[in-house]
Amino acid sequence: MTLSTHYREVLNALGFHGRPFIDKVVEKMSEEWSDVNIFIVDAPTGYGKTALSMSIAKYSIEEEFKAVIAYPLRALLEDQLRKFKEVFEALKVREKLGVDGEVVEARYMNYFNSKYLVKPVTLTTVDMLSMMVAGVPPEDLSKVSKALTSWTSRESLGHYIFSWASSLSSNIVVDEVHLLGESGKGLGFIRFLAEAAVEFGTHLVLMSATVTDALLERSLPPDVRGGKKVKVFKFTEHVRQAGINDPFIRGRVQKRYSMTYLPIKEGEERKLIDWVAKKISDVGLNNAKVLMVFNTVKEAVRTFKLISEHPAVTHLQHFLIHSKLTGKDKEMVSCRLTSLQNAGGGYVVVATQSVEAGVDITSNILVTDISAPTALVQRFGRFLRREDEVEGEALIWWTADVNGNPRKSGCPKDPLYKVYRFEEVKSLLEFLRNARDINLHLPELPEVVKGVGYLEAFQSVECGMKEVPLNLHHHLSDILMDFDSGSRRAAELLRDLGGSFIRDASLTSVVPENLLTDNIREVLKECAVPVSAIELCRMLTEGKIKEAIMSDHRIVELKSLQMFNELLGACRRIRLCDQVSVVWAARKLTEFQTLNGVEAFITSARYVEGVGLEFL
Repeated sequence: MTLSTHYREVLNALGFHGRPFIDKVVEKMSEEWSDVNIFIVDAPTGYGKTALSMSIAKYSIEEEFKAVIAYPLRALLEDQLRKFKEVFEALKVREKLGVDGEVVEARYMNYFNSKYLVKPVTLTTVDMLSMMVAGVPPEDLSKVSKALTSWTSRESLGHYIFSWASSLSSNIVVDEVHLLGESGKGLGFIRFLAEAAVEFGTHLVLMSATVTDALLERSLPPDVRGGKKVKVFKFTEHVRQAGINDPFIRGRVQKRYSMTYLPIKEGEERKLIDWVAKKISDVGLNNAKVLMVFNTVKEAVRTFKLISEHPAVTHLQHFLIHSKLTGKDKEMVSCRLTSLQNAGGGYVVVATQSVEAGVDITSNILVTDISAPTALVQRFGRFLRREDEVEGEALIWWTADVNGNPRKSGCPKDPLYKVYRFEEVKSLLEFLRNARDINLHLPELPEVVKGVGYLEAFQSVECGMKEVPLNLHHHLSDILMDFDSGSRRAAELLRDLGGSFIRDASLTSVVPENLLTDNIREVLKECAVPVSAIELCRMLTEGKIKEAIMSDHRIVELKSLQMFNELLGACRRIRLCDQVSVVWAARKLTEFQTLNGVEAFITSARYVEGVGLEFL
């Protein structure tokens, strides 16, 4: 059976008819599967890339070996896992393969259902995939780290050859790959995956709504880029060929909404709610589907609390979505929101960037902080998402300085607007306010339609993309060739990079004291909250973390562990505009965790159900 056949089966299970562009992509991939190793698919949000991921996974396990579907965000993975399981169950894939256990499972922070990515289809984070590929899976990291301080034994090096084989013998799909452009490390890792796919004869599929030329140039090796081993499918080419004959394009062109721009001062989020309240009165309470997206957790939480006090909004069910919620809370919010959307009820969703990539939510009233171009496109992908939704209202706001411009923050040499590069955000805002008839649902508009698509915004704005560390993919390639002590070298590299092959700031789990129970395994799975290295260091210096959960699920005092005083000293010396001190603290944190086998930290910061850590 070809990939096209599996795709049709997946569409039937989903109850979809498919999309013309994805149909053509699948047809071409089927024809060139044996000759091409790297496929890159650029298609708008809501166009059916999830069906493509499922089809590649199903084809891989029934016709070849196995598949790994990787996501830059854990929130996206959790949203997709349920859908994958439902489709594969409906298609009776387990019975076809004669497999006793689950065919589809996940592996991410504190979720171990597919250790070493051994399941036929594993959904994982790009961070977790990078550790597996390097030969330092979290299952073995503490053992490997002990080998760094002792040269007397080799049994501590873990199952690194097995993790190499498990990951690199799989067909790999990386969804929302544009998010890796925020880190030079992420781009370097994609370059390594591309080289490995060509070298080992497997397949790498990269997908996003915003595949820019800069992303392709920096993530693909020069000797591979433009060659016969790479095939790029761009939606803009489909727009020029199909025009408004494609129902999706025609539907996106017909959507009508006004764009309002509003500068506010810090702490004036109530003005946003007042604007939403007025729009709700225009569309009617029961029909209002409101999405408010913020660049920081603090602003999102503050606004969420204000909603319960506003008489015009409090009647609607409201939800909060951000990365600092526990897995249990995220699942609860997802289930309630899905039920409400299916029932056609109104709601208000307050969220951070975690809602951008792939979370299946729609709105007819969108309120968003100004952001980077790729992020803004993803947010508008959650606005008038359904085909029958035609009219809406959108507000783009920003925290303003005294002149009404986006307010600078961060280090003077490299200023930010909250979490995005300041110059990029400022340029995008200027472009949007001067542009006429801009459509943020399509990269390019058909010739017969007035206006411009979001691709023109990308070309007019100097989009920031970190430079790729030239030696990262070389380091990873060299590690793969070292069958004697590859994982030791990988652990050293991970330590030197501050705990992540992907991100500038590594993520660590913390468990709030008020959620702690005797069932540590369940606590880690349901109640852990991911925080950055900087956030964890802040908690340590403020005395909000004094205990840790070890890999064997014991709870111990931090001060009894090796290197604690050294770690605390490094945390206290952090200066956010001094990159050396930040990297040093992240490195010490990685050393401390891996050397002692720390699975998670316990924090005295109180967790509020549905809201998150009060500390944050």
